[in-house]
Amino acid sequence: MMNKYYFMTTLMVIFLSLGFISCSNDDDEEKAPATLTGLWQMTNVKGSYIDEDTGKKVSFNANVTENDMEAFEDLDVADFVRYEFLENNVFKGYEYKGREWIQYAETIYTLNGKKLTMGQGKNADNLEIVSLTQDRLVLKDLDEEDLELEVTMKRIK
Repeated sequence: MMNKYYFMTTLMVIFLSLGFISCSNDDDEEKAPATLTGLWQMTNVKGSYIDEDTGKKVSFNANVTENDMEAFEDLDVADFVRYEFLENNVFKGYEYKGREWIQYAETIYTLNGKKLTMGQGKNADNLEIVSLTQDRLVLKDLDEEDLELEVTMKRIK
């Protein structure tokens, strides 16, 4: 004969087990992996460089908006840009000039792990994908020796 304690414990274990099985958790749902394909717009540029006159390291961190088009005109680092990555490994670059978006580049891109190469040969731009989510892309420039540069972009399409 089963005692009351054993019966209640068994019943509780069954109910708890059913609860774990039947509950769904949003974290467990399959989410589509983030993809580079799409249109991205620059939102922030940060980094550092060595000032030629003083030899000291100068750091910068600027949010970039359409109201502040030429983010680093003196340094010739970056204009306000958009990057478009198409599924067939075509890259298109756009910059905002005179209140309109002008395409300045069209080339191929390759992605090898976190290394992103836009173009070919000695003129290629080599970047590292620091992070990539559905809505945000952070790229680090690997080409510049005197300049540390990290660009944050938001997906707009």
